[in-house]
Amino acid sequence: MGHPALIGELAVMCELGMPVVEALRAATCTAADVIGRADRAGRVTSGLSADLLVVDSDPRNNLRALLDPFLVLRRGRPQNKEGRTA
Repeated sequence: MGHPALIGELAVMCELGMPVVEALRAATCTAADVIGRADRAGRVTSGLSADLLVVDSDPRNNLRALLDPFLVLRRGRPQNKEGRTA
């Protein structure tokens, strides 16, 4: 259910010297800031849209963990493997 292209882009950022935490921020809160949606998305904060990817291991140690999520929440609702609300 992960987005392999995004994981590949994050990996390239890290290969070029960007710390993993900064690459993850670039894909989340920084992206929301750039497109003018920081007031609605990009952070885990009360009142914002809740799209979360929960993984079994720390993606700071291995970005590939993002390819096999334990749980995906879209707008606060669990999603199944096909991306439908469970």
